[in-house]
Parts: sequence; structure tokens; C-alpha cells
Amino acid sequence: MKICPICSSEIGIFDFGAKKFNYNEKICKECLNKIPSVMHPNLQYLTPDDYNNIISYVDNIKNSISDFSATNSYGNLHLDSNKGLFAICKKNKIKNGKLDQDELNIFNCLDLENIELNFIKDKNRKIKNGNVYGNVELIFGIKSLDISVKHIVKKNEKTEIIQIENQYGYDEPYELKIFKSEFQRMIERTVNKYNENVKRNNEIFENLNKEMERQQKIYEEMKRESERLEREKNNSQSELEKAKTLFMVSDGYSIEEIKKIRNRLIKSFHPDGNDVGDEYAKKINNAYDVLIKNKK
Repeated sequence: MKICPICSSEIGIFDFGAKKFNYNEKICKECLNKIPSVMHPNLQYLTPDDYNNIISYVDNIKNSISDFSATNSYGNLHLDSNKGLFAICKKNKIKNGKLDQDELNIFNCLDLENIELNFIKDKNRKIKNGNVYGNVELIFGIKSLDISVKHIVKKNEKTEIIQIENQYGYDEPYELKIFKSEFQRMIERTVNKYNENVKRNNEIFENLNKEMERQQKIYEEMKRESERLEREKNNSQSELEKAKTLFMVSDGYSIEEIKKIRNRLIKSFHPDGNDVGDEYAKKINNAYDVLIKNKK
């Protein structure tokens, strides 16, 4: 009896749906069916962390499945050129151009680390009527996953024998050439569109940063001006209090009252009316001006 390292469920000896996993372990059928079938051949080399990374990748891309519309197909390989997606599945999984909701073998061109689509001659089949027979194999890697996927997308494909400088060989099937060209264009369009979006988003982000910096400068200027006005207000209030103390008046003083007090103070120190320019006279006059201004 083995235990699934993913879900910890028991795996019986007659559970033929279980597969070898992480070299010496086994993964149950339920956990197996949660990852793309094209990755099943890699199971024996995967660790639980690798498995969880695949699950995360599948979850992130599932939102694209409902939007997948096949624009081009070759064997079991289908493209959605408008969205930069490709799916690997039998044709009966696509109905009216839409991909089956349960299909997990769907991938985004932006996630590709490398990709090859090659015609491989079948060594066990003889040349017949000038044709060479073989299979078309897709090989690709996903950037976020340390996995190289290999899958036959079309079997029993044929291509004609060609002569090159007195030697015979074979070229890729014509339909494969056309499909590879479309696949390559889809990848290029998807990557270019993504780069344009990144560039546009960077420009928007940069403009937002500039606007934030501008607003920050305005805020700092307003803050400094507010602080300056507050200081002036405090200074003004302080001068007013000093002036009221000097003139010995309360808040309800009148202009006529402080005029009389001013004259009295000046005469107290200078009965003859001279020396009005000395320091004390200036102090009285300054206090007088503050009190008059406060009443206007």
C-alpha cells in the first residue's frame, strides 16, 4: 500500500490509474487528472513542489479556456491566434470552435521558453509511392516550470521525397510548413502586443509618478505657506497681546480710547513733546499701529 504524496490518500495495488511519481513514489488518479495530460510522461521526475507549481499554472490559465476559439488546427494542435493561446487535444474536444471546459492542455505563448514542431520520419515504415511517412512532434518548455513537454500532435503524416544535389531526402509536409508559419506569426504578434502593453503601462506609470511628484510639490508648497501664515498669525497675536498689555486695554477697546492712551504715554515720558523718535516712543507707536490694525 502506497500513499499519494499530494493528497495523502491510499493507493491500492490494483489502482492502475495511479502513476509513478517523484522517482520512487506514486500519485493517485485524482491528483493525476488535475494536471495537463501532456505532462504525465514527466511525472516520475517531478517532486511535490513541481506538481504544485503546475497546479498553480493551470489555475492561472483556466480563465482563458472559456474564451478559446480555434482559428487554426494541425492534427491535435489548435491555435487561438487572437488570444495567443494553443491547445493540445483531440478534435472532438473542440465544438463549434470552442474548447471543452474540462480541457487542461492549454498554454499561453507568453509562457513559452522554447518551442519546436518537427516531422520525424518513421524508421519502421518503407517509402511508398515516393512518400516518406512519420509523426509530427511538438516540444516546448514553460518559463515558470522546469519541464520540457514532448507530444505527438499528428501521426502517419506523409511528405514527398525530394532530390538535392544527386541525393534524396525529404522536406517537411506542406501543411506543416503553413501551420508552423502561422504558429510563429501568432507567437510574434502575442509577444509584440504584450511588449506594447508593458511599454504603454510603463508610460502610464511614469506619468502617474510625475503627477504624484507634482502634487507632492504643490502639497509641500501649500504646507509651507500654511505654516508661514500660522507663524504670522501667532506673531500677530503675540504682538497684539503685547500691545494690549502696554496700553493696558482689553479686547473691547475702541480706537478713540487707544488714541488717548497713546498721547498720554508719549507725554508721560516726553512732557515737552521732544524725543518722540527714541526707542520707547517707537515701541508705543508700533503698539498703537497694531491695535489700530486689529480694529480695521
